[in-house]
Amino acid sequence: MPSIDFVTANNPAIFGYLQEKDAIPGYVLSSNKITKDEVDCLDKVAFANQAERLYPCHTKEACWESAAYFAGSGESDETIKANIEKMASFHGIEEDVAAVFSIFEGEMNKVASAEKKEERMEKFALTLDLQGFQGRGVENFYPINNASQVVASSDSCTSDYNAGKIPSGAMRKIASAITEAAISCGVDPSELTGEVRTFGTRNTPDPYAAEILVKMRKSAAHNELISELQEKIASAADVYEAIEITNEVAEKMFVLDKQAGVRYGKGVLDPYAILFTGPTLEEFEKAAASTISLRGVNIPVDDFVNLADKDIDVNFSAKSASIIKEAKSYINAGQSIDTCVNINSKLAELNRDTQNVLLNVLANTGW
Repeated sequence: MPSIDFVTANNPAIFGYLQEKDAIPGYVLSSNKITKDEVDCLDKVAFANQAERLYPCHTKEACWESAAYFAGSGESDETIKANIEKMASFHGIEEDVAAVFSIFEGEMNKVASAEKKEERMEKFALTLDLQGFQGRGVENFYPINNASQVVASSDSCTSDYNAGKIPSGAMRKIASAITEAAISCGVDPSELTGEVRTFGTRNTPDPYAAEILVKMRKSAAHNELISELQEKIASAADVYEAIEITNEVAEKMFVLDKQAGVRYGKGVLDPYAILFTGPTLEEFEKAAASTISLRGVNIPVDDFVNLADKDIDVNFSAKSASIIKEAKSYINAGQSIDTCVNINSKLAELNRDTQNVLLNVLANTGW
């Protein structure tokens, strides 16, 4: 454990939690803050951890706060705990210290119990609530708790899919679960069936590539679906909404294919293979968290935020410079998709000519 206590760290979360439970004694609430200068001049015997001079217990207030921080930070050194309890007895606050230990021990037990329950809980690629059908309730299919189960479930769900027992939408969810389990269980992708690898890959939709691929169907109804998809994706809030929209269109295409007797394979692609041909979601998220878009041009976010304020002041009006600097400041929240989205939104307040100037300034700085 790190060498800190309530004086050196002063974690407000621990005491805030105890305050919510109305568990802080009045003598602590009304006392003055114990400072580092105050404890620095104490003899080592005043500390529960004498070796590191941590957990001062020279007053009852300090003793209780040391007990609270010790328990709340997850410390487990029995010697330190015993020293705190001994000093609590000296100050006559044994019950208060026992109470705070009890609170956090109870929380630790809850966490441990939840972790053990999660460890015991078996994982499956598919769970269905049959709602009393033939006297059946919730049932699980395709276990994925270890490497051998992952490979076996890959084989069995593929057999069921090819036999027409699993609809394509469900197969996509099952394959995604198996693919994720394969990663965590160390299963090589080559051990999974081609169907599971295809359905389990989280590619993003590309409706314009789909427009080309769907022509193989020679179906007006399919072409209409692609047009519908392109219109809806154009107005989608983000890639996640676009994926939901594309899944809905995929299901409609499966219905059309079934009605037309389409058989997949030998050059005939299933709707998911047609619609989801963009980069993987992981690749998209990585790119989205590292680039911004200006006038349709992708720019590394690092290049934008490293743009010197003096270059901004020289090239832009005070109003535009203020917008650009505010956009730069968003990186302080951390580099993420949300940060890049916020930067894009702020820069959209600039008019087209100013955006073009900004592109030129960035280009001249070496981007």
